[in-house]
Amino acid sequence: MFAFTEISEKLKNLIERQHELTLGSTAIEHLIRKNEIGRAKETACFLHEIKKPLAVIRGLIYRCNAQTSPELITETGKEIDVEISRAVKLLDDMTMITHLEVKPKDTQKISFSKICESAFAQQQANFPSHRFCKKIEKKVEIRSSAEEALMIAKNLLENAGKHTPANSKINFSLKKSSSEIILKVEDNGKGFSKTDQKHIFTPFYKSGKNAGNGLGLTMAKYAVERLRGTIEIYSKKGVGSKFIVKIPIRTNF
Repeated sequence: MFAFTEISEKLKNLIERQHELTLGSTAIEHLIRKNEIGRAKETACFLHEIKKPLAVIRGLIYRCNAQTSPELITETGKEIDVEISRAVKLLDDMTMITHLEVKPKDTQKISFSKICESAFAQQQANFPSHRFCKKIEKKVEIRSSAEEALMIAKNLLENAGKHTPANSKINFSLKKSSSEIILKVEDNGKGFSKTDQKHIFTPFYKSGKNAGNGLGLTMAKYAVERLRGTIEIYSKKGVGSKFIVKIPIRTNF
């Protein structure tokens, strides 16, 4: 039998976070008054996106109340669980973006090599039908929080996995020169159009049906920029894509 007690607890936690939606509405008004229309649009997009899973959850609860079959009730419970997870992830990602914009930079020295190895292993397990190849130089270090550094590698690899068909090849590399650290993620998938490339780091911009919530690359970009680095995309439809991250060593240490 499906664990409805767990579902109930998840719903309770989600409801307790509804104040974040109120804060979002207040933020839109504040940003418009400051004439920060771009940021206001981002916040409005967030409120629009979060309403989708919440509306689905409401409909599923009504359906669940009307069911008499244990099997159908169990199936509906699983659907509710999926939508709760979707809403929570969206809230978590928006919270992280806010933190990346305002919280002080963590200056702890960490092994970027080990973090990239971890991200690579994680995404290789998440996309078992893809062919992953890596070339990670050892003893590459940066000053950052482990969470933000992992976000860079993980989100870029996850993006490659989502936008490539089964059996696609994904190359991942990390190396250090005398002046910068260079991370590359390259695939031979379907590639992105010029329009997609222009907006691909914009919050909530989605390309394709497997695009997620449209925040993964935005978070990666914010994390890279906190290290005073750059992230670029080179892509061609039908050929594949390459993301290149460059982090200057002089400003990072």
